[in-house]
Amino acid sequence: MHPDTGREILKEVSQHTNTTLRELAAHLVQWPRSTRLPQDIRSALDVAVKSRTSSDVPAPQPPDDDLGGP
Repeated sequence: MHPDTGREILKEVSQHTNTTLRELAAHLVQWPRSTRLPQDIRSALDVAVKSRTSSDVPAPQPPDDDLGGP
């Protein structure tokens, strides 16, 4: 994921949960240690990530069949 996309996701989650970016960052940093993320933040994060990652992932390219032969 591109860093700008990550920022957009954090901003969106912050707005949808009425949580400041500072508070959101604190929750996300503590999440691995506490194994708990408030449900509203978790839901908004899931939606924001899913909406961004489907368009961020490049489509697989077909193999190049041109091997340089006649």
